[in-house]
Amino acid sequence: MNKNYFCIAFLILLLGCSSKKEYPKPAVLSLQQIGKLATAEYLITRIIKADDNQTWYKVGDRRILLSCAASVKAGIDFSQLKPQQVAEQQKKVFVQLPPPQILSLNIPPESIKVAYTDVGVFRDPFTATEINSIMKTAESQMRQQIAALDILNTARANASAFVTRFLTTAGFTEVYVSFQ
Repeated sequence: MNKNYFCIAFLILLLGCSSKKEYPKPAVLSLQQIGKLATAEYLITRIIKADDNQTWYKVGDRRILLSCAASVKAGIDFSQLKPQQVAEQQKKVFVQLPPPQILSLNIPPESIKVAYTDVGVFRDPFTATEINSIMKTAESQMRQQIAALDILNTARANASAFVTRFLTTAGFTEVYVSFQ
């Protein structure tokens, strides 16, 4: 019987001395559950002009003018937020958010319109495959144009304002937001 008491006391001592697991803070959990949040959206329109009149063996012109609109969304992926990036002190909270990123570039097919075509008598009209190739070029040009739009800075400012309001509503009186 003495041996059983000794085993129980040893187990209690062993369990009591185990390292404490750090549980995520409630602010971290609530922000992580948001996932990806788009905080800025821009609409980009593009006019694409194409022709293939440079070949000497084809008689006649063949030109096309397309217009398209794309939606670009940028924001924060809150699932990347780690517990060590949030420090709580009573009613103050310090949050270091992941950097903003482009979340999506969407060119809906219905936004692609042929504005003008000029096809010579001896030439074939543009095929769907050729138009898709032209649109791929336009998409890569749009991706390059995104950097000049400053959408990531807008997303950063809007995310900071969102987190401040969110955590103020959660009961914090002072919220400090920074980015990696």
